[in-house]
Amino acid sequence: MTATEILNVIEVSKTPLHTVKFSSNYKKVIDEGKCLPSTKTQANYFVSKFKNGLQFNVLNNIDVITIEKLLNKYDLKGSYVENKNRRLCRLKNTEALLTAIKKEWKI
Repeated sequence: MTATEILNVIEVSKTPLHTVKFSSNYKKVIDEGKCLPSTKTQANYFVSKFKNGLQFNVLNNIDVITIEKLLNKYDLKGSYVENKNRRLCRLKNTEALLTAIKKEWKI
């Protein structure tokens, strides 16, 4: 499903993915799949983990909008699949997100 389709299906939520300031615990949060990188160091770690098969935890509507803004900046599209409870979703094509993050942080 595209972002617009998934936003019409999933429930509206007010708790987005974290953006962690540079600190010692960012690796733990990224390892849990609950964080978007906010520094180049975090982006390097994020890319290395996602290349090894790490995936985001479930995403809500705010997360989808945030990810789509980043993807659209580089003419990429996200593909999502809804969970069984229809409240949350998952990103199917993490390769597009990795490409956008590499371009954003010039990795």
